Amino acid sequence: MNSPGCRKLSFGFSKLPMEELESWKRTHETPTEWRVRRSFLEKNFNKLHPERLECLSHCFTNATLYKVKYPAKVMEEINLLGQGIEEAITCEQSKNSSRR
Repeated sequence: MNSPGCRKLSFGFSKLPMEELESWKRTHETPTEWRVRRSFLEKNFNKLHPERLECLSHCFTNATLYKVKYPAKVMEEINLLGQGIEEAITCEQSKNSSRR
């Protein structure tokens, strides 16, 4: 059973086409949130079942942008799967702010 607000992904793990990622963007996501989450999705695309990938991508975005804390095992998993993404975002943000 899906939680309210969560959608059931109807495709199998090995059949998920990379092009489908754009359809995962939520209407309420800001461009920054989507950029962070999409980076996580792309990096871990073939590593996790789609439902787990989607869930952890939201956790990663919330932890990265809003400093939300999750249970230790979840934090460990998103930190491992998100290695390098946060650094790239920080670098990108500092480049953009220095251009102003």
